[in-house]
Amino acid sequence: MSVHPNQKAKKARDSEKSEFLAFLYENDLFSYGIAFGISKELLEDAIHDVFLHLYEREHKLWESQNMKFYLLNCLKNRIRTIKKKEMNTEFLEEGSDNYSFLIEVNGFELIDEEKERAAMQKQLKKMLDSLTDRQREAVYLRYTQGLSYEEIGKLMGIQPKAAQKLVYRAIEQMRKIQPQII
Repeated sequence: MSVHPNQKAKKARDSEKSEFLAFLYENDLFSYGIAFGISKELLEDAIHDVFLHLYEREHKLWESQNMKFYLLNCLKNRIRTIKKKEMNTEFLEEGSDNYSFLIEVNGFELIDEEKERAAMQKQLKKMLDSLTDRQREAVYLRYTQGLSYEEIGKLMGIQPKAAQKLVYRAIEQMRKIQPQII
C-alpha cells in the first residue's frame, strides 16, 4: 500500500509545526512542570508525551486561541496522570487544593552585588512562602506565563473571577510581607 504524496507532505508539515512549537514553548512547559515537584526525568517524559499527543491530534491545537495555554493545560493533565499512577491517589483533581506548587527563585544573576542579590532573593522567597500553593500557581501563570484570568481559571478549574481574586489576594499577602517591594 503506497502513501499518497499529499499525505506525506502533510505529515512533514505537521512534524515541522510540532518541532517549532517544542522549540518555542519547551522552556515554559519545563518551568511550569517542575513547580509541581516531579523529577526532571518524569517531567521531560511528560513534555515529550504532550508533544506526541500534539503531533497525533494536530488539528485540535490549531483550533486553540492560545497555544501556550493549550500546551500548559495538556502538561498539567499529563502530570495529573503521572501523579495518580505514582501515588495511586487522587492528585490535582479539578479545583482541589491538595498539591504543591513551588516556584524556584532565580534570575538574580543579573544583579552584580552579591549581598544585594542574596537579600532580594531572601525577600522574594519569604513573600512566595507566605502564599498558598494555589496562589503561587495563579501568580506564576499570570506574571511568568502571561495567561489571562480566563485561561488561569480553566487551567486551575475555577471561574475567571476566582482566578483574579486569587492573584489579587496573593499580591495583597506579598505586600503585607514586603510593602516596599510591591
